[in-house]
Order: sequence, then C-alpha cells, then structure tokens
Amino acid sequence: MKTNCADDYFLWLLMAKGHNARYVNRVLYEHITTGENTSGNRITGYKSDLELYQILDKLNIFSDSEMNRFGKRCSANYNKALKREYNHIDWAVSHSVERFERLKMKVVGSALSLTRGRLCSLEDER
Repeated sequence: MKTNCADDYFLWLLMAKGHNARYVNRVLYEHITTGENTSGNRITGYKSDLELYQILDKLNIFSDSEMNRFGKRCSANYNKALKREYNHIDWAVSHSVERFERLKMKVVGSALSLTRGRLCSLEDER
C-alpha cells in the first residue's frame, strides 16, 4: 500500500478470510518518529481506506455486497472529511455499517477470549 494507515486493517481482513500469516524473524521496516501521526490525519486515513478498497476489489476475496458496503463507507467518510456534499442515505448506510463493524470486532474479541485465542489457525493447511 502506498498510503499508510489501513495496512494493519488489510492484514486483519486477510486473516479473517482465512489467509495464512507467518512470523518473519528479521527487520522488514524501521519506523522513524517525525511527530506527525498518519493515523491522526483523517483525510490520509480515508485515502488509505479507498486504496485498500481498490486492492480488495482486485483480489476478489469478498462478496459484491461486502465490497459495495465497504466502498460506500470509504467514499462517504472521505467526502465528509473533505466537507463535500454527499447523499444522506450513503451517510446513513455508512454510519450503520461502522456501528456494525465495531460490534463485530467486540464479538470477535469476546470469542477470542473465550477460546483462549484459538479461534482460527494461522498454520499452513497441508
């Protein structure tokens, strides 16, 4: 990804869809603190979400309805941050999806707690 912010979200989405993750025991990235936190910049964050949407669309791992909801949310958030006019229905859908996603993450967190982190396997299936 070229725009920093949604890269960790991308990893979580891939793991949720059953894609394997591996531990790499070498330095791949060095973070230099500049005092500017990209996560705190809403417009950059929403640009990153839009980039993630394009990547996920090419990978074709989510259903059309999931992609449609995510795309609407991304564009509505980006337009709202830029103070552009946007359709209220799109905003309402985006807001509902946002609340649903937060609830879903709480459910996943609870499930992980109850199963002691053994909700899914990250090992290769052979």
